[in-house]
Amino acid sequence: MIPNYYFNSSDKSSEYATRTRALLEFKSMISGVSVIFKAFLTDFSQNFASTWNAENVFGRMDPIPTFDNTKRTISVGWDIPSYDITDAKNNLHKCSVLVQMLYPNYSATQNYTPQGQDEGSFSATLANSLTKPPLLKLKFANLISTSTPGTDDGLLGWVDGINWQPKLDEGMFAHNGKFYPKVISLSCTFNVLHQENLVLNNQSKLPGFPFNSDALPVVDDGSTVTANDLGLLANPNSTVKTTMGD
Repeated sequence: MIPNYYFNSSDKSSEYATRTRALLEFKSMISGVSVIFKAFLTDFSQNFASTWNAENVFGRMDPIPTFDNTKRTISVGWDIPSYDITDAKNNLHKCSVLVQMLYPNYSATQNYTPQGQDEGSFSATLANSLTKPPLLKLKFANLISTSTPGTDDGLLGWVDGINWQPKLDEGMFAHNGKFYPKVISLSCTFNVLHQENLVLNNQSKLPGFPFNSDALPVVDDGSTVTANDLGLLANPNSTVKTTMGD
C-alpha cells in the first residue's frame, strides 16, 4: 500500500509543499494513522464564538451577563490535483483513509453463556458496542497548531462531516474499468477541543495563541515601547502604549 504521505516526486508542488510545510494533516486518534494533503486551499476560516447567558433584571438598563464558554471552529476546503494516473489513484486512496476516520471503533461481537445456564445449553450474542469515538487531530503549519511553547502538534477535535466532490470539468483517468478523478475538492468543519489553558492567574500563558506565532516582547509595567523595538514599523519615533486609558 502506498503511504498516506506519498507525493509524486516529479511534481514541483510536492517539493514546495514539503519544504515550506504547506501540508494539511489529519490523524486518527483511534488508529494513529495520518493522511497528508498538499494545502491547495480554496477556503479557510476560523471562528471563535463566545456564549453568554444574559439575564434581564427589573429596573436595570443592561442585562447581567454570565459567561458560558468560547468555542473554536475551523472551516477548511482544499483541492487535490493529480499529476498522473498513479497520483490520482493515491489521492483517491487518501480520500478513503480520511473518510474512514469519521467512523468510531467498536468491540468485536462475542458469544457467551448467561449466568445460571449450563455451558452449551444456551448462548447469547453480545452486540457490538462503541468503544472509541472518531476524534481527530488536524494540523496546518502554524495556523492550525498547538500554541504551548516547545510544541508543534495538531489540534484535537472532531469533524462534522466531509464534503467530497470531483471536479468533473477536469475529467478523470480511466483504468481497468475504474475511474480516478484528476482533481478532487474536499471541505470540512473541524470543532476544536481545547487542551491548553490560555489564561491563568490573570496572565496569558500562551502568547502565541491561537496561531502559534512568535511572541512579541511583553511589558507589564505600563510603560511605552517603540514600534521599532517590536519590529512593526519603520519609523523609530512611533510609540505604542501598553495600557488603555491615557
